[in-house]
Amino acid sequence: MTARPRARPGWIGVLATAALCLGFALWRVLSGDAVTDGWQDRSVDLRFVLRGPRPAPPDLAIVAIDEATVDRHGWSPPPRALFARAIQTVLAARPAALAIDMLFLDATDQDAALQAALAAGAGRVILGTAADYAAAGPVSRSPALEAALVNSALPTVAGQAAVATPAPRLFAPNDRFLTDATLGHVNIIAAADRVARRVPLTEWMGEDLYLPALSLAAALQFAGAAPPILSPGQSIAVAGRKIATDRHGAVLVNLYGKHGAVPTYSLEDLVGGRVPAEALAGHAVFLGITAASLSDEFATAFDAHTPGVEVLATLAGNLMTGDLLIEDATTRAATVALTCLQLLALAGSLGIRRLGLFALSLSLPWAAGLGALVLAFDRANLVLDAPAVVFTLLLGSGAVVARRLTRETLRSGRLASERQNLSRYVSPLLAEDLARSATPDFAGRTQAATVLFVDLAGYTTLSEALSPAETQSLLHGLHIAYEGAASDHRGVVAGFWGDGAMIAFGLPQPQADDAARAIACGHALLARAASLTPPDRLGQPLRLRVSIHSGVVVAAMAGSDRQAQVTLNGDTVNVASRLQEVAKQNGVSFVLSRATLAEAEAASPGSAAGFSRLGPAAIRGRAEPIEVWSH
Repeated sequence: MTARPRARPGWIGVLATAALCLGFALWRVLSGDAVTDGWQDRSVDLRFVLRGPRPAPPDLAIVAIDEATVDRHGWSPPPRALFARAIQTVLAARPAALAIDMLFLDATDQDAALQAALAAGAGRVILGTAADYAAAGPVSRSPALEAALVNSALPTVAGQAAVATPAPRLFAPNDRFLTDATLGHVNIIAAADRVARRVPLTEWMGEDLYLPALSLAAALQFAGAAPPILSPGQSIAVAGRKIATDRHGAVLVNLYGKHGAVPTYSLEDLVGGRVPAEALAGHAVFLGITAASLSDEFATAFDAHTPGVEVLATLAGNLMTGDLLIEDATTRAATVALTCLQLLALAGSLGIRRLGLFALSLSLPWAAGLGALVLAFDRANLVLDAPAVVFTLLLGSGAVVARRLTRETLRSGRLASERQNLSRYVSPLLAEDLARSATPDFAGRTQAATVLFVDLAGYTTLSEALSPAETQSLLHGLHIAYEGAASDHRGVVAGFWGDGAMIAFGLPQPQADDAARAIACGHALLARAASLTPPDRLGQPLRLRVSIHSGVVVAAMAGSDRQAQVTLNGDTVNVASRLQEVAKQNGVSFVLSRATLAEAEAASPGSAAGFSRLGPAAIRGRAEPIEVWSH
């Protein structure tokens, strides 16, 4: 017997999947691309929604040019005298900083009042400036603007980022407002979906000038912190705390909620005296447009219509409290570590055989991975890389499931082959029980059954006239006929003996119609005898004898632990066998006991039709005769 080769474990595929997942994770945290970066951004939006809104810092406020202000004072041109009054009112409340998200590009006849208000707030007022890197050709700047940039730029830059673009064109306040002015850029990075997620903490202005964001300038002024140290495209150190940035110098804005999450006061209410001074005193105050009709809006994870000034004020609040979202070496290492843990957990599920436990083990890495993304964001502001985590879960789970299916397919094929081989030697009715357990349900059990014996009449005489090869061919044909008739009537061939066979009805479980099926099988056997082809020289057709008896039998597995066969014992078996002699003595082909006839008629009336009483017959080895019926 040739040993079956062991199935290959498939570790090459497992290792290749692990390598691919780890490679993708490393590529994501070290480089990335526009497509997967977009997936990461949308996953951050989802994490905001799952985390829910949070309160803004209490010392942050917005003075809004809202619809009420526009309706009352108009906008063509913007009422700069009104803005001057608003600035004076805010400064009178003694804020820690006043950041103005307006550009004041053109000169108007109301500029004198605005100029005076800004001059009075020198040192506390920061004016907004927008940078446009799409401008073609060299950009000229006025001496006043150059002086304001030098005055506002970060004084300490550690290293110089490689800049491929020319210096940007600036949309800055006109020169009249730039005397002793502090500037901050108001650029917000909006993706193709117009969702505002990041703001550059600095913008390169050319040469070694880096202008802080309006948010950063306001936060520094609020805290009275020393000027930060910038490492372009890497980080910025503020008050000894290092803030990692992306290669554009930007950070994620840690949103507080929907529009209005930051305390907001109408400019119309402010100049009307309806905003208490304590609402602004000691605060970082942002002045900007919130009116939807003036179209300075962005989408965020919480709201499709969030004013740009609120995005900038939110980032200022993040900087003031240190409540920044973290994307740095820590999150990169945590992402790779989480990927490794997921791969180990998924690989461990390969050894689990039970389907329910396998499904549970497969779901745990998903729950842990997705839960880690959300919990790290919620509890520690850590922005782990979702594409790397989800890619590992998808590819790893797919590989594990594919491996499981392959293994189960091979196993099912082996089992099917084993059952098929088993069925060649044991009835298909018993093969399932035998394959399932070393001790089948019917083994060693006393039960009711109907037993049929069949043999070839005159076999001894026939075999003398045949060669060994002809005898074997004859027996083979007989056994095929016996097995076919038994299978057709759900009987079990319990043994072949030369030209005879014992067929049991009631295995693996007794049925009410066992006797009726046994009688039908007997008729089928007699009919098949006519179709058997005897050797040419016999010159006579073959004739079978069938005897049946019903009663109690002992079903067992005869043999040893290594090799066994199904067998039946008991008086019922002996009587069924002895009835063969009764049939032979009376010259009939089909006999059955009264017990079988009664049981068959009770279960299926008419199933014993055509049988006539032969009379009581003495059974060898048995004291009492039994009633026998013949066909």
